[in-house]
Amino acid sequence: MDEHMDYIIVIEEAPSVSTVVFTEGNNERCLTEEYNFEVVDRETCNVSWYTIPKGFTWDGASIPKFAWGVLGSPFGGRYYTAALLHDYFYRTACVTKQFADKVFYYKMRQDGVGWWKANTMYYAVKWFGGGAYSG
Repeated sequence: MDEHMDYIIVIEEAPSVSTVVFTEGNNERCLTEEYNFEVVDRETCNVSWYTIPKGFTWDGASIPKFAWGVLGSPFGGRYYTAALLHDYFYRTACVTKQFADKVFYYKMRQDGVGWWKANTMYYAVKWFGGGAYSG
């Protein structure tokens, strides 16, 4: 993707360890309080607010185990919050898949994920994430 940021993702506050708990018996995380964020479309100046409800569970970035050495584990790295937003959008289908994937990319870049890793992860969900999207 090009480096022009089409969207700005504004987070009230990134989820801290105190707002996330490990769920028993699997690798999911669970929000212990609701999580609010907005997405600003720089071209149209439209602002959309989203609330991820308390109790929402997500499984982190969908990174195959063989790629952990290169990309990192599902909950590691600076893509942690981007994976939360992406999983929420995919599970609820409250936005299009294309929008969810773009927000995933822009949030990773905004949080300091390098160009190569962000593009690799973006194209992985763009090309192979369709089966997980609920829409």
